[in-house]
Amino acid sequence: MSAPYEVVVGPYTVWLAPTGTSFPATNGSPSGSWFKLGTSGAKNYSEKGVTVTHSQTIGTFTPAGGTAARKAFRTAEGITVDFELADLTPEQYAEILNGASVATAAGPPAIKTVQLEQGLSVSTFAMLVRGASPVNDTLNAQYQLPIVYQSGNPAPVYTKGSVAMLACKFDLLEDASLLLGSWVAQTA
Repeated sequence: MSAPYEVVVGPYTVWLAPTGTSFPATNGSPSGSWFKLGTSGAKNYSEKGVTVTHSQTIGTFTPAGGTAARKAFRTAEGITVDFELADLTPEQYAEILNGASVATAAGPPAIKTVQLEQGLSVSTFAMLVRGASPVNDTLNAQYQLPIVYQSGNPAPVYTKGSVAMLACKFDLLEDASLLLGSWVAQTA
């Protein structure tokens, strides 16, 4: 790609790690406990790409002596990350289902099993969403979201002529010290 760099074109890739995991530098590889969603990253996402939504609820005050609002205030805010994952390997499917574990049996036949019941507890994760920087597209920019949970309803459709995908939707919870996280753009 070339200038203008501020026009970002291309998909971002998503990683999950246990809550509390340190975020890698923008020029570092997510390693250790960081789990890439999609065996091939963004090459396993639908054409819709990865959407990061900043939601908010705004209230206003309109005084008795006027017809126009005089003050606006935010009563709620959040961040949602969603995409469609075209990777139904047991490990990927398990991660989307509340971070479930994969049981392996050597067989014969050799099998991998993912329990579908997610239970009462909702697993939380740290999330890294990374792609091109708006300063120079050979550099990275990333969302560092300290606590997310999978709130979507994965519904793979197995049909002729269509790719089965898992609908992934992650909502953010506030972290006591990192708040809602951050967006970091590498500049050099």
